[in-house]
Amino acid sequence: MLTPSYINAVSFFYPMGNTPAVCLTEALPPNVPADILLLGCGDLRNVLFTRHIDANRKLDVTCCDNQKAVIARNVLLLSFVIDQKHVRHDDSVWSIYYHMYIDKKALGLLRSQAQILYKTSVTMDAWQQSRYGSLLAFCDSASLADVRGVWEFYCRDRSPAEHALFKDRFESVLREAKERRAKTSSIVRLRSVVPAHLGSLKDMITLHEHYWNHGTTELDTELTKHSKHPNPTILTMDVGAAIHYNSDPLAGYHLALAYAPLPRDGPISMRLNPLSQFQKIVALARMEFGDWLASYGNHRASIKMRFSTADAVSLAHTIQHKHLTGANTAYWYRRQYSSRPLVLDGPDYTETNAPLNFDVIDTSNLCDHMGPLVLLTATSPLLRNHISSSLYTEVLSINNEDGSTVLDNLLCGDVPTLSSLLGLFPVEYWTNTTSTSLVDRDLFEMLAAGIRGATEDSSHGSLRICWKRPLAMNQSSDPHPAPTAISFDSDGLAKALHKVYTHMFRDEDYGDVISSFNLGRCLKAAFVWYHRASFASFMRLVQTRVSCDWEAAMKSLLKLIVKERERSGGTGKYDRGFLAGLYIMNLLPRVPAQTPRNPGGPNEINTVSSLDFPVPSSSGKMASIWTWKSTPQVICVTLRIPRTRLEGVVDICRRESFTPFVHCVVEYTDLARGWGRQNVFPACQLVFGKISTSGTPYDDSFQVSVAEDEAGWYGTSDLSAIFYAPARVFRQDPRKTKVWFGMHETIHSAQLFRSMLGPSLTLFETNADNSAFVYITRYGPNQTQYSIAPGLTPSQSETSTATGARSSMVALVEHETGRICRFTGRLDITTDDMKVALINGCLVQRSTLSPCQVAIKIGQTESLTLSFPVFVLESSQRVRVSRKSAWIEVVATVAGAHGWMDYPQYMYPIHFQQGEPRNWTVPYITIEACPVIDKDQKSRLPWLELHLSTMLSARERLLSHRPQSFGEQLRSDFKRSLCTILGQFGEKCRVTCITGTIDVYILGDSLRMDRANRTVVLDCAVIHMSATTKKLMPGLCKLLQMLTITTGAFIEASDAEISLWRHALPAFVERCRTWSHRETCEYKRPGATIPLPAEGTEGSLCTCGYGVFPPDFMADFQSWESLARLAVRAAIAPTFWAPFTETAYIPDLAEIRRGF
Repeated sequence: MLTPSYINAVSFFYPMGNTPAVCLTEALPPNVPADILLLGCGDLRNVLFTRHIDANRKLDVTCCDNQKAVIARNVLLLSFVIDQKHVRHDDSVWSIYYHMYIDKKALGLLRSQAQILYKTSVTMDAWQQSRYGSLLAFCDSASLADVRGVWEFYCRDRSPAEHALFKDRFESVLREAKERRAKTSSIVRLRSVVPAHLGSLKDMITLHEHYWNHGTTELDTELTKHSKHPNPTILTMDVGAAIHYNSDPLAGYHLALAYAPLPRDGPISMRLNPLSQFQKIVALARMEFGDWLASYGNHRASIKMRFSTADAVSLAHTIQHKHLTGANTAYWYRRQYSSRPLVLDGPDYTETNAPLNFDVIDTSNLCDHMGPLVLLTATSPLLRNHISSSLYTEVLSINNEDGSTVLDNLLCGDVPTLSSLLGLFPVEYWTNTTSTSLVDRDLFEMLAAGIRGATEDSSHGSLRICWKRPLAMNQSSDPHPAPTAISFDSDGLAKALHKVYTHMFRDEDYGDVISSFNLGRCLKAAFVWYHRASFASFMRLVQTRVSCDWEAAMKSLLKLIVKERERSGGTGKYDRGFLAGLYIMNLLPRVPAQTPRNPGGPNEINTVSSLDFPVPSSSGKMASIWTWKSTPQVICVTLRIPRTRLEGVVDICRRESFTPFVHCVVEYTDLARGWGRQNVFPACQLVFGKISTSGTPYDDSFQVSVAEDEAGWYGTSDLSAIFYAPARVFRQDPRKTKVWFGMHETIHSAQLFRSMLGPSLTLFETNADNSAFVYITRYGPNQTQYSIAPGLTPSQSETSTATGARSSMVALVEHETGRICRFTGRLDITTDDMKVALINGCLVQRSTLSPCQVAIKIGQTESLTLSFPVFVLESSQRVRVSRKSAWIEVVATVAGAHGWMDYPQYMYPIHFQQGEPRNWTVPYITIEACPVIDKDQKSRLPWLELHLSTMLSARERLLSHRPQSFGEQLRSDFKRSLCTILGQFGEKCRVTCITGTIDVYILGDSLRMDRANRTVVLDCAVIHMSATTKKLMPGLCKLLQMLTITTGAFIEASDAEISLWRHALPAFVERCRTWSHRETCEYKRPGATIPLPAEGTEGSLCTCGYGVFPPDFMADFQSWESLARLAVRAAIAPTFWAPFTETAYIPDLAEIRRGF
């Protein structure tokens, strides 16, 4: 595995989500089929919500979660809908999915449905032939077997004694969760009421307490009394897994409507009005749940779902390997604590019907549980090279980390450098624009923490990041083309990689740790995010992304690592494990295996000598290891650890709720010679079960198998630790070579275990030649090859463009910092007319298309586009031309986090994908699915002003008191205009005119709640009046001015702000589009730009959507019929700042806490 191993005697079960549902397809234009991959998928809220508000799209969704009970619950819920049982038993289905205790009726329904699923899933073929198989598929037979076991657990007919044991365990799990819950102040469920959060805080806390006190959301005491049966779906088959202490059914829903004013005669109000406030909140969640299930049932034929219980990283690498080679396995284990290989043997993969790359990848908050760079390394190759394609990561535990460094820490280095190497573009980082307010949520949780007695520093922030493909990777119509490789010189790439390496393992720099000692850093160091195999997998991705002398870069990198280690006082104990990882990832030359006669010869893995210290020769040889006909350069070691050596440690881990990280060690000590070496291997796979062998030891025929014990740490079987090591570490006298299994040392682990385990925290050790405990094979148990991390689709150093040039990109790395400081983009001209024009001395012009793109025009020929992987500073760009050799280069400096200030209008870009305009940053929205807010009920709208005010960061609020740049002032003015438009809209303010060099009239129909982004959106019509239009239609101009005077407001805007509005309006229109762009669309004309030129009669917008409105749109507005034909529908919403360069303005909490 590419993530560190740990003793998980205490683990958490996540049966329900703790963040409000999001729309998975919000980055995709309407009606385009979507292939979606959900890693760490959790419950079904995101899938069901997406299906509900995006009902007409064909979806293919692959769901992966290594908690098999999560997948079992999800398939169970969908089977209720397929069987139409959600209609007759809506209360019971809600109870089964969410309640800790259920009534007899619900328990009977659960058992009967689980029994049906259990009988239907005997084999993969039987499942495929069932009524569920065409809609709900499994990626592999092992996943089907996993969930089948859970369904058997649900429907098991228990004897009285077994039932008593089940109930005791159930109550023990809840008791343990309640104890943990009492120690935490995190209340993530409060996000569900944003943005209408004023007055909701105490209500939400009360309902959360009710759920944990009674095990149900039911508020009727009579009904609660009948809910006395433990719900098996809240438990797992894993004895040590407890329901997470922050679980709350309401956290996954959009509850702001319980506090927002809705039309009194609307369908939601009619159902909620008779209820108390507590009842409204619960009823709203259950209403959403019912609507979602109904939508899935009505449109289930257009959504195919696949399920896997494998590890997310293993699945991602396996899918990419299948995409590149057609093979159904990449030789990864299915998950930690398993010796079963992941093999995609489901029918859709054997017949290649399943998608192997994706429009949307959502990784939930897996970044809280593993190294983010490992996750991005595995998932980046799976993202399609489309403008709309998006990869989402979420971090729920940033612990008040400085926003300016949070992304650097997630990526282990400089953001522009790492994003270039990964082939990913963090949109919010570059644009400083996001559709979701960070302040509402974080302020709310700070207030709540204060009420519960916690300090403000204890609150947990959260961050959801959207990653796109760089524009440079979107130049082909192929959905998965080979990306253009970025060229590096070997020393520069080595320096960049070394900076990532030192960041990954910075806590091993003991001098730095001591010099900057603080408790927070020590606590973070207790969680080990990476080991050397993690870094090797990242290097494998880089190898497929760049063009350079790789062997020279490797040599330079290893020299830098050794030099840094000597500086910091490191011991090199991880070097051999690193070499093994490099070899397995095919990053070192795989020369022919050495022969027994030359054990120390040049063909051994010490070809890269800078990390392989010389070893004194020894007369002792490990028993027959060199009798292999061809000794592998890297071997697999399986170390059996007796159960008796674990019991005391596991008991302490349970009691202290501690999950220490572990590793394997091979240590050679020769006291007579005064020499020894310790080699640590953190990259180990742990499996409980009985070992069996076949074949002859120290031969390719020798194999090890482990019959897994599902009880794990709570069972009786021995533990096997499996790791790879260079063969030469076993070259010494076996009587002096120890193999041991130990614990990674931190302040906490040393405090708890040093007296028990000794200074090295060793759980078990034995001699290397002890064949009863040490097994050496070529590959791991049940494997026939090394694990494969395929990386990106093989890159090419040049890319042909449709306009007659080949483009290439060269990166310059600043050696002091290891960051890419400059790119040189090159166009090699291939067409004769351009070559002739250059030789004849024509003018070569450069113009900026976007912060990542420049246009090069050679004389009167068609412009050529050169795309950079990241933002580059416009002021830094230099053009170099070789007329004789027919090439043009643009040298540009890489922008930093504040680069958006050079491009303040780049908030809502639209780019083309296969000839069609696509929003790049603004989420698409189904406007009719957004509930209408009644703005006339002003007493219930105090939250709106606070929500709109969060558009401005602390810096932007202070702009009037200090000098500001052009970009800062422009963004601030634009946001203040947005605040005016959205805040003043109502019965007396239906029209807003933004007036300047052109006039933009915004005619509001309704203010709505955008549940997906937890904000508001103005459903409106836009009329763009350019100077030309005013002259052609003076009567219309006069009518609009009169309407604005009588029912609206004027906003005077500077020329710069008008220009920004012209860039924003096409995106506001595109995001709610229900019509298609015509072939004659003005955007599609040769040389057209978005927005269109201001002097045209059509203004900034194409005319494809003019006059397309629903029948009741603006029904109560005078003169609408005469205006509609010149208007286009738009969805205007607040725009918020991103946390990478900004901080929130937080008012005095004591003053406003009363409002909550």
